Amino acid sequence: MAQQQRTRAALLALLADNVTGQISAEDLRDFQVTVMEEEFVNGGDFWAQPMPRYITTDRTGKGWKQYSQVMVSAVSYGNVVVLNSTGQWMHPDPTDSTENRVLGIAMESYAIAYSQAIVLRKGVYMHTLISNMLSDKIGYLFYLDSTTSDGSVTTTYPTVAANARVLGCVEQSGESITYTNKLRFDPDWSISGT
Repeated sequence: MAQQQRTRAALLALLADNVTGQISAEDLRDFQVTVMEEEFVNGGDFWAQPMPRYITTDRTGKGWKQYSQVMVSAVSYGNVVVLNSTGQWMHPDPTDSTENRVLGIAMESYAIAYSQAIVLRKGVYMHTLISNMLSDKIGYLFYLDSTTSDGSVTTTYPTVAANARVLGCVEQSGESITYTNKLRFDPDWSISGT
């Protein structure tokens, strides 16, 4: 029998006191699929970091996400964003030495003042638009592009070493070494500029 999600009330009624011993293995499996978050749908996801092989759709990501976030800047999917002092996300300025803030990745394209944004704080995301940049770069680091303030990424080490902010690495697609357009986002906690 396929597992099904149940309402909280149905689960609480099922697990009340269990004095009759009628909780079946199927009930427990239903409980598990009800309480596990969407991010943990693949074997091992609960105990390990998201695996690139499970991300097969462009412009998607898995990992630690924050929902209902406010964007102060208009951003595109895959742009790096920085948390400002009012708790909103904006384009980073990699040359601003006062900008020591938390980084994230925009999970969609958002307009200014959009209040339901999703920001990936740590995990894996897929972005075919930058696949040319990632060709033959499995295992390479990728950086916040220090030549622009739009939150772009690059696999080229910045010319000003003080502006080098490691964001993560280029991942292989699966168990074998294959061409990829997937990035493991595990950034320095902030950008510090020059």
